[in-house]
Amino acid sequence: MHIFRFLFIAIVTLAAFGGASKPAAAAESYDSCVGFIDALPAVITTQGIWCLRQNLDTSASSGNIIDIQTNNVTIDCNGFRIRGSGGGASTTAVGIFANSRLNLAIRYCTIRGFQVGIALIDGSDYIVENNLLDQSRFTGIEISGAGGVVRRNTIVNTAGSPAASLAYAISAKGDIIDNVVDSVFGADSVVDFTAVGIYSPTDAGIQFRDGHPGQPDPQPDAEGNRRGDRHPLERIGGRGARQRDRAGFLNNGLRDRLL
Repeated sequence: MHIFRFLFIAIVTLAAFGGASKPAAAAESYDSCVGFIDALPAVITTQGIWCLRQNLDTSASSGNIIDIQTNNVTIDCNGFRIRGSGGGASTTAVGIFANSRLNLAIRYCTIRGFQVGIALIDGSDYIVENNLLDQSRFTGIEISGAGGVVRRNTIVNTAGSPAASLAYAISAKGDIIDNVVDSVFGADSVVDFTAVGIYSPTDAGIQFRDGHPGQPDPQPDAEGNRRGDRHPLERIGGRGARQRDRAGFLNNGLRDRLL
């Protein structure tokens, strides 16, 4: 009898610990959200934190899927996914877009299957952090505004657009820190393809692995880029490419991988 009682207590105790160890939901609280993005496409015209509470798909093959049209906005996906399921390789849709805005943050999103995953054009003070960008057909993250921070993102399987002769995992001004880039490649129909892991158009504020800002080469190359502005992928023949390990940016991981 005592043996059965002991076994019963042990089973109940293990069950309790097992329940406590389950992963938490994507968001423990939505109290700080001023609104929710429950369908795509969406236009944001009110300042504050806008949240996802479910995975969202769109069949749109063009346009801005989430269009931020005001300042002081955070898009917090809470780990949920935004997917361009209908655009295919020729999509021209942009996952999250803003033009000439101030103080924006994009975080905890999985963004998959758009021509550009995140595009924050002009404006200033942008933060893009803790996101997964997958199967972007041309660029994973693009920031042309001043004062940008791109950190702790993972960008994988970039490109595949049949019309693109080059692709970028990250193209940004500002600080590019602690990101992981894996696989930038062209469509099978593209013979001469240029794959770029991380690119800075102006070298403004980029932090390198030694913690010091990069110094642009006084003589740009044929593409107008300066040494240290980008971390490209080195051609190895055919369509394939592998990461070239040179200057780089602070603590970013660009994985050597043959395609």
